[in-house]
Amino acid sequence: MFYKNKKMLLVRSGHSYTDRFVIPRGIYFRLYKKRTFVMYSFNFQKLCNFGRTLFNLKPADPYKGGGVRYIGRHIKLKKHRVKF
Repeated sequence: MFYKNKKMLLVRSGHSYTDRFVIPRGIYFRLYKKRTFVMYSFNFQKLCNFGRTLFNLKPADPYKGGGVRYIGRHIKLKKHRVKF
């Protein structure tokens, strides 16, 4: 879940604590729901770097499909391991 203060982004990614990120100058957020947001900026490199730090918090899980994902990137789910 994502929450936005004036200059901070608060992320609850399943840990016992809340991750806090300072939003870099020039990057703008629009929160649509608690789990959906859009980032936009004129500086593409700064936008990609900040997006990558958010993605590295909790990468997409190939078994359950959870985690942080990009729009347009599809994750092929794997089958669960079967014990003999």
